[in-house]
Amino acid sequence: MSRQKIGRGALVLAISQGVFIITAYLIQFILGRILGPQDYGTYGVVLSTMNVGLIAVSSGIPLTISKYVAQNGMNSRFLKDAYRIGFILALLIYATYFIISYPLAIVYNDSSITVFIQVCGFVLLTYSLFAIVTNQLNGLQQFDRQSWVQMSYHVIRFMMIVGFVLGGFSIIGALLGNAISPIFGFIIGIIIVRSIKPNQEKEDDVSSHEFNIMDEFLKYSVPIIAFSIAFNLMSNLDLWAVKALITASAEAAGYYNAAYQLGRVPLYAGQALAAAVFPAIARAQSKGNIEELSSNFGLGIKYMTVIGVIVSLGIIALSGEFIEFVFGVDYAPAQIPLMILSIALVCQSVMGISLYALNASNYPKIATYLCGFLIVVDLALLLILVPLYGLVGAALSTVGISILGLFLSVILSIRKMSIKVPREIGVMFILFTGFIILVTALIPLLPVGAIELVLIKIGCIGFFVLVLFASKAVSIKEIWLLFKGNSQ
Repeated sequence: MSRQKIGRGALVLAISQGVFIITAYLIQFILGRILGPQDYGTYGVVLSTMNVGLIAVSSGIPLTISKYVAQNGMNSRFLKDAYRIGFILALLIYATYFIISYPLAIVYNDSSITVFIQVCGFVLLTYSLFAIVTNQLNGLQQFDRQSWVQMSYHVIRFMMIVGFVLGGFSIIGALLGNAISPIFGFIIGIIIVRSIKPNQEKEDDVSSHEFNIMDEFLKYSVPIIAFSIAFNLMSNLDLWAVKALITASAEAAGYYNAAYQLGRVPLYAGQALAAAVFPAIARAQSKGNIEELSSNFGLGIKYMTVIGVIVSLGIIALSGEFIEFVFGVDYAPAQIPLMILSIALVCQSVMGISLYALNASNYPKIATYLCGFLIVVDLALLLILVPLYGLVGAALSTVGISILGLFLSVILSIRKMSIKVPREIGVMFILFTGFIILVTALIPLLPVGAIELVLIKIGCIGFFVLVLFASKAVSIKEIWLLFKGNSQ
């Protein structure tokens, strides 16, 4: 895939991701204020617990389909088997959650979580189908159609969750809306997929080797599922630790969930770029084109860093204002954890590109082992830091393993795929560190009012962007070529 096509793909998927971010934060805004810190924390813990299984059913088989379709085209028999395997896997994971919901309630010191997990688990079945149809479009490089399907789902999900909660169904209503809405997205996706004319020549050619294809399918899916579970365990351990270890405050999980949700903006912003780069890396790997592979990886990791550091700096500079605006003054204790988590999650965003590259290049086991190592380190840090420092301790643990994971994942990608990382990334992180010190330690000392202080911080963020361009870490020409499709 050409650099220009990656850019266009990332752009249209970024629009869809923008709709997701807007609707997701409207949901957080409404639920945080209506439910209050205690119930909002319970909602976040249940959803993040379910996300481990949810990401497993939406990544392993669906991403394998994206890789397969990108390399081989459409094949109806293969896709039918994929849907069947995906649904059975989701059903097995749901049954597992149903069984372990009782001991999980004990670990979280909250008996109500049992019923919530059992209700929320239905989303595993519905979202597994939706994920397959969207990744089928991704593999076909039908990014426009994929974005329309995803945007439709995001809007429907928002309407159902908010509708149920405003209707008086509280946490149960939010979980039901989350579980039912993927059905409508799946229906829309199927209608769009069927409108695409299949490549009959490729379908006939591939079907004659169906057994080998299915064998490769299962061989590739299992490692990706293992990686997805490991990565999401690493991403959610801090919130679970807060719920399980901080028993003196029933609202602690709510504060931390608020910080975590706002801090995830850099991670959300990069997912569209990662989704567009994944098929490109897979195609380059299948052709043995090292130059194209290196170019695609460098493109993804560079612009993920650009997006991440700009968004993260904005969150750090205006963390107090963001918390108060979105959740209200009751969530003020979330401010410092938010500042720390925004750094951690920008590192996870860049790390995600490296892990995507390893998966797309047939190295999912390496990515899984790395996440497993980080989980062990994270658990040790959480058990030490959370009892000592509470919410701040959980955030510090997350930023520590995120920085470690970033460096290790990039090094592994370079060694395994013989690729180069753009020098500008180092420049961006150095500038990022300097501006963090500026907006958190120096600017607050100025003898100005609250409004003037906010304006000065916004001006610093704008100046940071200008410095990125002035230092040639970011190029206007490169961005123009990337998104407008002009060739050099």
